[in-house]
Amino acid sequence: MPIKMDFKQVGLLFTLALTLSACSTVKQKEKPEVKAPAVLIHKADLEQLQNTAEQWKTAQPKIEKPLQLEAKVSELTSSLEQIDTRNIRYENAIETIFNEESILKSQQTLFAIQVASFKNKTSLESALTALRLKAPKIINAELPVNIEPIVVNNITLYRLKLGAYIKKAAAKNDCSILKKQKINCFVSYYTEQQPQ
Repeated sequence: MPIKMDFKQVGLLFTLALTLSACSTVKQKEKPEVKAPAVLIHKADLEQLQNTAEQWKTAQPKIEKPLQLEAKVSELTSSLEQIDTRNIRYENAIETIFNEESILKSQQTLFAIQVASFKNKTSLESALTALRLKAPKIINAELPVNIEPIVVNNITLYRLKLGAYIKKAAAKNDCSILKKQKINCFVSYYTEQQPQ
């Protein structure tokens, strides 16, 4: 008898489930479909709309290109503003970073920063003036400037050197600061021969 009751209960539940699913299916079908209202337009208006659509298709690539260029220009402008901000911070930092304590005038100095080499002293003097204009905060009147004449292949060259350093590391540090100011240089040996 308990087997029949379980069977009856299962059958009753199955019948109830079918009935409920049938009811929900019916409710879904009862919803009326909403159709867009029909719009009547004149044939001339339709042709004008079609012409406008065709014109847009041909003009769209031409319009999109300037818009893309404008977006790129905007992006470049913001990048340049960021670079300019970094340069201002960098220029302010150069004043405090350049190692003035290592620039000494003494017999213990061993190193200097070579910035150029010329075949005549006139070119050397003009280059020194140009360097002072390019980086006035770094190449100032207190910075020792010396010239080392050297003969290479029977030609006298004049090496323009800046600073007088006891330690090579200090000269390398200042040379790297000059390089950031787009002044080529390298660490060399100090010679005490002042320009005339």
